[in-house]
Amino acid sequence: MKAILLALTLICAVPLQAQAWGRAGHAIVAEIAERHLSPAARAEVDALLATEGAKSMADVSLWADLIKALRIPDQPSHVVRLPLDHSGYDPAKVCKTGRCVVAAIDRYSAVLADRSNPTTARVTALKYLIHLVGDLHQPLHASADTGARAVALDGSVTRLHDVWDDAIIDSLGKDWQTLVAVVEADATVPDTGSTPADWALEGRDIARDTIFTDARLQTGRRDVLPWLPKAYLGDNWPIVRQRLKQGGYRLAALLDQALGTAPSAE
Repeated sequence: MKAILLALTLICAVPLQAQAWGRAGHAIVAEIAERHLSPAARAEVDALLATEGAKSMADVSLWADLIKALRIPDQPSHVVRLPLDHSGYDPAKVCKTGRCVVAAIDRYSAVLADRSNPTTARVTALKYLIHLVGDLHQPLHASADTGARAVALDGSVTRLHDVWDDAIIDSLGKDWQTLVAVVEADATVPDTGSTPADWALEGRDIARDTIFTDARLQTGRRDVLPWLPKAYLGDNWPIVRQRLKQGGYRLAALLDQALGTAPSAE
């Protein structure tokens, strides 16, 4: 137990920049959400995070990934594996244990909303929500095929999943703080009245209709590595930008609702 507590302390003490900077997407979602919280929700979120010395939602946006290394039992899954067809979300088939990311978001929202819970439990729930809502807006986190296949990208071998996690964002050559403004500048206003199950279905549809139908992934032979040109990254940035913005706005709305405050007017 002492070892776990020490590890948790060290994880919380390490600044975001010292971790996987390629995970800029999580920081972007967290920052956008923080900007669109209602004042009352922002005050409560700040107070909860302050109990662990965190100053912003972005500071803890990677916590849920880092904590996985400790192998603590009953951690939630960060994905939901929806079939690449036109079926709806059926928890009896895709979330049998109640640990998939969709169920986890619902569960942690309830924990956060219940002010009779210990502060530590509510802070943990908040940190999971910040991360998991971001994860659910990465299309390959909602697909039965999570993109584990190897691809050649601009001369280097990587996984298709990592291309969508990191490379598309990294290709812009900007720090995540700058990219927040880029994402916010997009004129579309995300729908915040939908549910985590809806977000998962959106991601699955992107994987089904866009990612896996891209002709650049079709080699026709199992022994031939798909080769993706650098243009692949720019071609798919509009999708990533949209999902980051949706994730941020929806996270803000979810936290407003969980904390019993009025939705942001922005």
